[in-house]
Amino acid sequence: MRWPRITRATLTVACCALVVSGCGGTPLAPPTIGSPSPTPTRTAITFDRSAQLAREWELSGVPLPADWPDVPLPRGAEVVTAYAIGAEPRRTWTATFTAEGGTALDLAEPVVAALRKREYVPIAEYVGAAETNTGLYSFAAPTFAVYVVLGEDDGQPNVVLTVRGSTHGTGLLGGGDLAAPSPTVGSLTPGSAAAPSPSSVASTTEPASTTTPTP
Repeated sequence: MRWPRITRATLTVACCALVVSGCGGTPLAPPTIGSPSPTPTRTAITFDRSAQLAREWELSGVPLPADWPDVPLPRGAEVVTAYAIGAEPRRTWTATFTAEGGTALDLAEPVVAALRKREYVPIAEYVGAAETNTGLYSFAAPTFAVYVVLGEDDGQPNVVLTVRGSTHGTGLLGGGDLAAPSPTVGSLTPGSAAAPSPSSVASTTEPASTTTPTP
């Protein structure tokens, strides 16, 4: 028995037939190696406010709590410690800031100036000589009180910024008109005696590592 002779033309026709028949069916999907990663949805992407604060104020070091209130911060500083305790409305936020060179007063002055510009009510003010890194400012905002404490740790000047929520929505005053100046405000210059300071300052700034000024 003689087998039919297979020519090049015969092979060409057979290959074309296979290609045509393959195009008519469902194409095979490439093999998947491992588990495919799901596409993240918009709801799964969380907003990182700590990173936003770091970018806005050019901060480095420890991230601030994500619910940090909208108060001025020392720009270009390093955050040494930062935490929040309690719950709304009496939540307390505390952070220690430091920077290369300068004094604690250099760190605090822009923050205090911004607080005054926002017309927060001054409660107490004491500032020692710049080289001593001692001082305290406190303000009442509509829903919280702000304390700016100057100090140092191992010779490194720092500023402890504490924000404490209020149950009455009137900061430290406990009522009344926030636009009116407080009778405890002192217009003190560096090196002068201390003005009366709120007794709650010690409790709100105690966890941070700093030297509290002695009146």
